[in-house]
Amino acid sequence: MNKQATADEVRRQLKSKSFEEEFDSELLSDLIAEKHYYCSRHGLRPNQFRKLRHEVWDYDLQVWFSERHKWHSVSWYQCVYPRRNQDWIARALRDAIAPESAARKRMNPTCERCGNASSDETHHVEPTFQQIVTDALSNLSDQDWEAILDRFDWWSDEPFSLPPNSPALIALREIHSGAKLIAVCTPCHRTLERQKKNR
Repeated sequence: MNKQATADEVRRQLKSKSFEEEFDSELLSDLIAEKHYYCSRHGLRPNQFRKLRHEVWDYDLQVWFSERHKWHSVSWYQCVYPRRNQDWIARALRDAIAPESAARKRMNPTCERCGNASSDETHHVEPTFQQIVTDALSNLSDQDWEAILDRFDWWSDEPFSLPPNSPALIALREIHSGAKLIAVCTPCHRTLERQKKNR
């Protein structure tokens, strides 16, 4: 099956299941074992599934791993349409600069763009955060990528973080020290992000 056909069949199967009903699915087992970024790397193959209610999404797909005797949430969609490694590492890089962002907001409690609302977020004017991430990750060798993937603990409830000596983290701090930030309210931040996309 191609990606679209696989996605349609997964949706069909999940739609037929009730919430909290435990079920088997060869399709989902194969998909996760072969395509999931963590399971495929560590030889994990789930054998049972259940669909739980979720506050935001239509459902939370949970998978039973007999090796761990544990249920764990899994995104089947990311198995069909995988995200790049950069996406979750970018999240770790953003977390790493959270103290600097918080400091900027403390120094400027009122939005630096409109001058009215409280500053809830920070906006990277120059370079953009995406540019910073791209430049930081360009410092990673294949060996560095492998080290990051080996460090990632999918089972942990703690957010993923890079080791202090990671070349990406070192480059991030160096680039970010010269970046221009402004503290903004959420509506202004959305406007700035839209303007950036439309350039």
